[in-house]
Amino acid sequence: MANSTFILRFSDSKGIDTIDAHQKIIRDHGMVYWGWWKKDFENFPDDLNVNEERKIWIIEREKRLFYTATCTNIVVDRNRNKMISPNKEWTPTYYSNKKQPAWFALTSLAKAEERDYRSECGGVPVGDETLVISGSKREIELPAWDAIQHGQSILHISDVHFGQFHNYRCQNNLTETSSLLDVIVPKLTAQSIALIVASGDFTTRGNKNKFTESQNFLCELLRELDIENERLIIVPGNHDRFLDDKAKGDSFDEYRNFRHSLLGVPKERDLVYLRCFCLPSGKKVTFSCLNSAKLIDENNKKEYQAYGKVDIEQCEELLRMLLHFLDLDETKDLPQTFLARGIINFCVIHHHMKRPDQHPRLDPEDKKDISLIINSRKFENLLLKYGIRFLLHGHQHVAYPSVISNRDVETGILKYFDTLGAGSVGAHLSAGYDGFPWNSFSIYTPQDTQLEIQIVNYNKDGSQQEEKYAIPY
Repeated sequence: MANSTFILRFSDSKGIDTIDAHQKIIRDHGMVYWGWWKKDFENFPDDLNVNEERKIWIIEREKRLFYTATCTNIVVDRNRNKMISPNKEWTPTYYSNKKQPAWFALTSLAKAEERDYRSECGGVPVGDETLVISGSKREIELPAWDAIQHGQSILHISDVHFGQFHNYRCQNNLTETSSLLDVIVPKLTAQSIALIVASGDFTTRGNKNKFTESQNFLCELLRELDIENERLIIVPGNHDRFLDDKAKGDSFDEYRNFRHSLLGVPKERDLVYLRCFCLPSGKKVTFSCLNSAKLIDENNKKEYQAYGKVDIEQCEELLRMLLHFLDLDETKDLPQTFLARGIINFCVIHHHMKRPDQHPRLDPEDKKDISLIINSRKFENLLLKYGIRFLLHGHQHVAYPSVISNRDVETGILKYFDTLGAGSVGAHLSAGYDGFPWNSFSIYTPQDTQLEIQIVNYNKDGSQQEEKYAIPY
C-alpha cells in the first residue's frame, strides 16, 4: 500500500454542500472527520490505515469535482463494526450521529484540477465503490475476445417481470397453464443463437424470490438453446431495485446476489462492464453494458423511480477502456475503423432515449414521454464519439427501432447509431402501452454489410406474427 492512494467518492445530499460543511469545521477546529459511506457490496480493505500524514483524493465523478485532502489518521473499529464519529463536534451535523465503518481525520481539503488527479491516479474510478485504492486491482477488468464455436445470432429479451406483472404461469399466476418457456422455446429452437442479451426488469419489485424465478427461467432457457452461462449478458432495470418506500438508498443488493448466483460474478464487481466475442462468421461484437436504473432522487422515489439516468463520467471511462482494449485512440473516423476491422459495437442499457412515436400500433395522440433517460443528450454524444453502432434497451414493452444522429461540427460528417428497443418477453400486456397486443423477443444476425433483425410477436392465445428488416452498418 506504500505507493497507493486512497480515493473517496461522494455526492451531495439534498440541500447539503458536502465539501463546504467539512471545510467549515477545518477552519473552526483545524480538523474534520470524514465518514466512509460504504455500500453493502464493498469489501473492507485489509490495510485501511494511515501511519503518517498522507494525501488522499476526494471526488464527485458526475460533476467532475476533484479535491485533495491531508489525512492524518483513519479510525476503524478493531472488529470492523460501524461506529459513531470519534468527535461529533468535528463532524458535520447532518451525519455526526450516523455510524460509519471508518472515519478519515482530515486537516486540509482543497479544490484541485482534474488533470492533476489523472496524472497522479490515472482514470476516474468506473465502478460504484465509494472507496477506491489506486494501484489495486481495477473494479472493471479489461475483457478478452471470447471465441464462440456455434451460433450466429443475438437473442434480445427484456422485461420478464416475474412477480405480479408476469403474464404466464409463475408463483404469482398459478392459474395459467403455460409457462413463458413453454411459449418461447419452440419459437427459438430453429434459430442459430450464439448470445443472449437481457436488458433488465427481471422482477416486478426486486424481491429475492422473484429473482430466483427469473434465474430458473434463464438457466433453463440457456440449457434449451445449448448456450453456456458466459454467453448471457445482463443489465438491471428500474424494477430490479428493491422498491420499498421505507428502504434507504439505491438498493441493487438482491440483483447483485442474483447475478452472482446466475453468472458467478463477485457481488462487489460493478454493474457496468465490457464483453467481447468472436462469432464463427468472423464478425467481432462488443457489448458496453451500463446501469441506467440508479435512483435519481432519494427524496422523490415515487416521482422519479421509473426514469433512467446514465453516469456520464462512468460511461466515458468504460468506452475509453473499450478503445484501449481494441488498441485504438479517440479519432474522428472510429466508425469507419470499426467497419474495416469487422467490429460491431453494441451498448446495452435498460431505459429508452426517445419515445417510439412512429410505431404503427401506438396511439399517435398519446404524447406522453415518460421514464426515458433524463440526460440522454450527453449520453448520445458519448455513443457517437466512441463509435457505438447499436444501442439495445428495453423498458417500453414495445419492440421498435429509431436513429440518433448528429453532424460533427469540425468535419461535417454525419454520425449516427441505431437504437433497438426490445418488447417485453413476459409482462402482462396491460403493464405496457394500452392496447398493445403482444409480448415479443428480437433476434439480431450480423452479416457482412448489415444487421438483420427479426421481431417475433406472440401472446397467450397462440397468435403470432413476425417482422423482418435490415439496417446497413
